Amino acid sequence: MKNLLLLMLIPLFGIAQTPSSLAVKGYLASNSEEKMLLLKNIKDAINFQNIHRSYFEYKPLVFDQKLTDEAQQWAEYLTKTNKPEHSPTKGGQGELIFYAPKNYFKNTSNLMINASVFWVLSEDDIEKVTLDQVLCKKCSKIGFGIALSNDTYYVVAKYNKMGDFK
Repeated sequence: MKNLLLLMLIPLFGIAQTPSSLAVKGYLASNSEEKMLLLKNIKDAINFQNIHRSYFEYKPLVFDQKLTDEAQQWAEYLTKTNKPEHSPTKGGQGELIFYAPKNYFKNTSNLMINASVFWVLSEDDIEKVTLDQVLCKKCSKIGFGIALSNDTYYVVAKYNKMGDFK
């Protein structure tokens, strides 16, 4: 059972060859308090990735609303299919996907941080493509989407450029 749970947490390693609404825990953030919390969580996730980028003296990622809209749309699509897969190629963008059963986390207040930590620390990714996406030299913008199906959280990060894979 433990191995099955770990397999469910492994992100998709193939980076995608690839209305402004924000969602929180599967529903649209309609009031300003929910939107502020979600924006804070996005900022925290970006800051976490930027800490790792700073060790290599890469320029920091900045929030991008268009990428966030695209990531949110894809996260919502994943909840409908309940099948983790990358979005179709779009302009050389990079993409990371994290998914986990909703009962796995006691505190779901910032799944974007959990996803970012997992992408940076993933040891199951032999080729390290998830970390290569986070540490993409030519990337400068990022957006996040999050959605909940009946039983699974999906977090999608979209980057303006695809990772520097070796």
